[in-house]
Amino acid sequence: NNSNTNSNEPADHDDKNSCKSSYSLTAPFRIHKLSTTTTTTASSSSPPSSCSSSSSSSSSIKFYRARALVAISCSLFFVSLAVISAASPPSSVYITVPLPHLPAHAVGMSIVQISDIHMGPTVGQARLESIVDRVNEMKGDVVVITGDLIDGFIHHLAEAIKPLKNIKSKHGVYYVTGNHEYYTGQVNEWMQILQQNGVTPLLNTRKRINNAFDLVGVEDYSASNFVDSRNNLYGANIMRALKDRTTRLPVILLAHQPRHIHEAAKAQVDFQISGHTHGGQIWPFHYLVALANPYLAGLHRHTAINSLPQPSDSGQHEEHEHDTDTAAAGTNDASATNSHSYVWNMWIYVSRGTLYWGPPMRLFAPSEITHIT
Repeated sequence: NNSNTNSNEPADHDDKNSCKSSYSLTAPFRIHKLSTTTTTTASSSSPPSSCSSSSSSSSSIKFYRARALVAISCSLFFVSLAVISAASPPSSVYITVPLPHLPAHAVGMSIVQISDIHMGPTVGQARLESIVDRVNEMKGDVVVITGDLIDGFIHHLAEAIKPLKNIKSKHGVYYVTGNHEYYTGQVNEWMQILQQNGVTPLLNTRKRINNAFDLVGVEDYSASNFVDSRNNLYGANIMRALKDRTTRLPVILLAHQPRHIHEAAKAQVDFQISGHTHGGQIWPFHYLVALANPYLAGLHRHTAINSLPQPSDSGQHEEHEHDTDTAAAGTNDASATNSHSYVWNMWIYVSRGTLYWGPPMRLFAPSEITHIT
């Protein structure tokens, strides 16, 4: 009996002593119950359950704290990077686009594009002045503004846009509306103010530049959702802009949204210049922006299959019907597929925008000013 009692003494130690890192309780002990003896060996490989639970809980807390710290650090890094990118001057992008039927005297002419400046609460006159200086340094023959220049009311921004007067261009400064210009209900008033500052709006109309190409401008893709002060619907209309056009010169279209590309191909435009997407502006939102637009950013070759125009169509269409006939000789970008349709090839360039919209942030989508020859 004494030996049985002594063998039970290690089991009576308090929990504190039993939590030691080395468990020496290895001797067999017997438990008497109703004169039946059972021999049990205490394992030295597992600590008591209370110690195991406490240790596991502490490790889990440390693990999640570490994960939270890494997530916060990464977030702060990317936010800082985005803010710095938005505050940095736009990059200069240079591209070359070959155009059919470009006259010899027009070879080497250049267009400088700015887009999506979004003048408003965080973009004021000083920022616009720096952009105008950059534009003048690039020495474009033509300067174009492809929408979303203004993001506010006239009484807030009329003074701020005055630096536009200082843009230097041999053949003028031209502008088309973006979707944001319609939100204030002051589109017509803004057009007058832009003209007073040396900017020519092209809203469903065109301008022949140096007898080299036709510069066509249309209202924003979403303009038909808005009405002016006399309840007249706005709306883009490429065919109206090209009406009665008979001379076979290249057609360059200014259209804020890349979604105009399908109508542009039907109208046999040679080159479309757009903005709107901001290149996604903040990663990873560019995946969503890409779903809503046929092109996200950069220069692309677009191919469409068009139906041949009917004899009753306008002279402008008749001219292009002749173009399809001469395609086999390599004189045009169109080529007939059969007696009812033909392939039309054109270019589109989508700017990532010159500044930003919303929070002053850009992540992996730098802003730009584009020089096109």
